Amino acid sequence: MKKIITVSVIALVFVMLILHFYVYPTPETFPLKDRKTPILIAHAGGAYQGKIYTNSAEAVSNSLENGYDFIEIDLLMLSDSIIGGVHKLEEFNSITGFEESAVLMSSVEFQRRRIYDSLHPLLANDILKIFENSGAYLVTDKLENPKLLEEQIPLNKDKILNEVFSYKSYLQYLKNGYKYPMLCIWSKTELYRYLPLLIARKIKMITFPTYLIVACQKELKFLLSIGVTVFAFTSNDKEFILEYGGSTVTGFYTDSITYRNLY
Repeated sequence: MKKIITVSVIALVFVMLILHFYVYPTPETFPLKDRKTPILIAHAGGAYQGKIYTNSAEAVSNSLENGYDFIEIDLLMLSDSIIGGVHKLEEFNSITGFEESAVLMSSVEFQRRRIYDSLHPLLANDILKIFENSGAYLVTDKLENPKLLEEQIPLNKDKILNEVFSYKSYLQYLKNGYKYPMLCIWSKTELYRYLPLLIARKIKMITFPTYLIVACQKELKFLLSIGVTVFAFTSNDKEFILEYGGSTVTGFYTDSITYRNLY
């Protein structure tokens, strides 16, 4: 019985690989100039005046001034279907002086608010203008709607990295012409589940939690060796980033570590 089950599993994996090779689109290989130097991604816009998770105009501007080429913004569809930069709705309400509720606001109300009394929230059009003029990569989070993203933030798809949380969403982004979707993998078990597709180069970019890096060094180093890009979330530990960045993972999401204070 075990032998039959094993053969069946192998056959299923083989059929899946054949299907993915000939039916589903293949992602682009992300062009890394230097695989030994860790990439730094400004997490949720980056820290600003000691505040994190603001996704604010001031935080993004500060990150650009600090030399970040990759800036992550959490995206949420507001009540009138406009995209806004929000990490968590309850959190956003709290830091803008409102009750911690899960009630969605309109883009007009969103734009009126101030984060920690002074910081300006970002709508889709604001994000578009910033990244059109800066040349930095936009790293998206939370929003798994490629059509809405394309409509409201129509940046060159070479300049967007889309973090997604299911293989279905990964394929949706590819089918909509996005070149660099990144599948979020939360565990070692999940990493092994997707290993056939990673080896087959049907998944070329992943995100991975920092607390599993040490336990998964062998696997992550192997993925880097075959050209998979791995971004780890999140670290503000300079020594940790220097030890594992470029050798075990491609780079890190970070709130406060910049290229200026990394070396």
